[in-house]
Parts: sequence; structure tokens; C-alpha cells
Amino acid sequence: MTADSSHKGASSARARAGRLAAIALAPLVVIGLLLLVSVLLGGGSDSGEADRYEEEAEQIAARLILTPQDPTLLLNLAGAHYHVAGQMVKEGSRQTSDEVLQQGRLASQAWSEYLAVASEPNTDAAKAMQSVLVAQAEAAPDEARYKEAMGEAAEAAEIVAEQAPSLDALMTVAYYRNFAFEWEAADRASKEALALAGKGPVAAEVRHALAEYRQLAREARRKAS
Repeated sequence: MTADSSHKGASSARARAGRLAAIALAPLVVIGLLLLVSVLLGGGSDSGEADRYEEEAEQIAARLILTPQDPTLLLNLAGAHYHVAGQMVKEGSRQTSDEVLQQGRLASQAWSEYLAVASEPNTDAAKAMQSVLVAQAEAAPDEARYKEAMGEAAEAAEIVAEQAPSLDALMTVAYYRNFAFEWEAADRASKEALALAGKGPVAAEVRHALAEYRQLAREARRKAS
């Protein structure tokens, strides 16, 4: 990693730190989280296609009855529900929080089942699912479900960090682990990020951002108690 790329990663992490309070135990902001680019299934995503993705999800679910542990089908099912949620937001006329969140829940369920059988989880899908899982955390009815969803977001971030290690990927893991209130796991990710940051100004920025993560997460934890 070059000094320039490390600096960009640290800057991105610090910018993210300023948004943490809006993510942890904040009011639901479905539109901002689920207006997502097309990552799963490949290809673009034009407006007016929510019905097509819903039909696709139904077809995949029917095929899964015969092969319930097919990782490709499970990934595609998660992708179909992911796209339905995004299209509901983009189309506007079907843009209700309950509908979007239900599609997010279905995507999350399929993703969990996919992870249970996938030998090497798809990195792009893991990146996309993080936003879906954070949206589920925001809408959680209680702290237990909130922590579970944030922990799942952290697991998705870890998939990315393991398959494509980078400073930003490791700081993302620390970010989610802090806000899942998993302090030891957050500390491990933070140490790995600091080791990758090396020494000098970049390391100082990373250390400051990580401290902000912990401070804001502890404040969120106190408010939740």
C-alpha cells in the first residue's frame, strides 16, 4: 500500500467517524441507506423494475425448495431482494419503510443462509449487504436485535477485509464492531488497522479516528441502557 492510498483510507475512515452517531440507534433513514448501486447479480438497475426482481426472487425461492443449500441460488436470492428494496426507493410510489425493510430482512436471511454454505463468500456482495444490515439495525425494536444486526454487518466487513486487506477495510470492521458493542473484537480490528497504517501522520489520523469510533459507540451504548 502506498502512502497516498493509506492517507485516503485514513481520511475516509475519519469522515465515516463523523457519521457514526447518525447510524447507531438513530431514527430510520431507509432512503439514504438503501438507494444502492447494483453489485449483486451484475448489471445495471433501471427504475420500474421492482416487480421483475420480486418475480425473480419467487422463481429462485421455488428452485431452492429442491436444492436449499445451493450457494449460487442463495446469493442470487439475496441479490433479488436487495434490488427490490433499492427499486422500491427509486420508484417512489412504493416507497414505504415497512416494504423496504421487509425486503432487507429477506435479503439478510438469504445472505445468512448463503454464508452457512459458501466456501468463499462473494466480496462485492459482502460490501453491499453491509448497508442492508445497518438499515436493519436502525429499525431494530430492541438493543438485542440492534447488536445482532450490527454484528452481522461487521461479519460482512470482515469478509471484505480477509479477501482484500486494506486500511479502510480493517477500519470498517472496527467501526461496525464498536457499534455492535463488541469491544474486544473492535480492539483486534483496530490493532490490525494501526499495524497496517505504520508510523507517522497516517497512523496518527487512524488512531484518532479509531478513538472517535470508541467514544461515539460508548455514548450510543449509554443512551441505549
